Amino acid sequence: MKRRFGRFLGILVAGMVATSLAIPSFADMMMSGKTGMLSGFPGHNASGKASISKDGMGKTFLELTGIKVDKVPDGRVYLAKGGDYKKGIELGKLEQFTGDVRFPIPKNTMLDDYDSVVIWCKKFDVGIGKATLGMSGMK
Repeated sequence: MKRRFGRFLGILVAGMVATSLAIPSFADMMMSGKTGMLSGFPGHNASGKASISKDGMGKTFLELTGIKVDKVPDGRVYLAKGGDYKKGIELGKLEQFTGDVRFPIPKNTMLDDYDSVVIWCKKFDVGIGKATLGMSGMK
């Protein structure tokens, strides 16, 4: 009897753990396929790829890959609407201006609300780079 209960308890716990793992929904998988190419605002240089991705734990990230961005003293990265950083959320400070950078996107962010990425210099109140996010397929 104790053996059966122990086995049952083990199966129950294993099932609970398996169902609590983050399994992305179809909508999440589609959103994680959004990508765009960075370009500079007038007078500034920015290039590279911006994409939204999910890791195996269900956390969502903005990934900037192969970037080359003008160095600015207070560059901030935003997930934006219509290319307007004021209609977006700040993801973090850009401290690396070449290569690959990853910013976590807050858990309850409604990704459908945003269609672009903006790199903005707060100190000089000027846009540095932007990318319009479009679908590239599931990732």
